[in-house]
Amino acid sequence: MDNAAYRLIWSCLHDDSRKSVSTERLNKAFNIWTEVKLKVLDEKETPTPKFKSMPDIPALRQSGKQRLRRRRSDNGRSERAPTAERRVRW
Repeated sequence: MDNAAYRLIWSCLHDDSRKSVSTERLNKAFNIWTEVKLKVLDEKETPTPKFKSMPDIPALRQSGKQRLRRRRSDNGRSERAPTAERRVRW
């Protein structure tokens, strides 16, 4: 939070100027205060939101290899270029 944001919130809360604050300034102060909520409050009261779990990269790689092997075996041939042993000679 920068100094301007702090002063905006402070001016909205101060007893002397609270009655003369416009709705626009109150809304702006509310939005700023909502954004810094996780920084201001205790972690026990408002825990930081959890991230989605990351994918298991080795498992994804292994499943991709297995799918490729199945596809190659279903086709009956490898998708790689033919080697000298597999070339047809006329």
